[in-house]
Amino acid sequence: MRRLTVIYDAKCAFCLRCARWLTDQPALVEIQIIPSNAPDLHRRFPRLDRRLPGSVLIAIAADGSTRIGAEAYLVILHALKHYRPWARRLSRPMLKPLARRAFAMLSSNRGVFSRVLLAFGDWDLARRISKHPESSCPTAGQCEG
Repeated sequence: MRRLTVIYDAKCAFCLRCARWLTDQPALVEIQIIPSNAPDLHRRFPRLDRRLPGSVLIAIAADGSTRIGAEAYLVILHALKHYRPWARRLSRPMLKPLARRAFAMLSSNRGVFSRVLLAFGDWDLARRISKHPESSCPTAGQCEG
């Protein structure tokens, strides 16, 4: 893979922050980031299914192969220098179902994340997050519910 195009939901504050984060990451391939509401999106990618909702994460490789949702997430991680080992690990048969579930949970709650990100400035958000304990699990496998 030489190039990867990432299509994201620009109407979602959480997705927008993730896209900005992605642009700051050292990548092993060229990454182009495009909002799903770009006026020329379907002209540039005519094979892209127009029925896909604009809220779906999409990754398109240079050869035209397309990944959607959790699969796109794993391909994007694989394109990043510091996250390729995680992508490989999360793609293994034992962890891939968990990675899909984690992505689905994150994706289905992105509205909540967006509201939180929009409600606070960066400094206030960082202060609030830093006050939260790193883990509510005293020992592995014994999380408080």
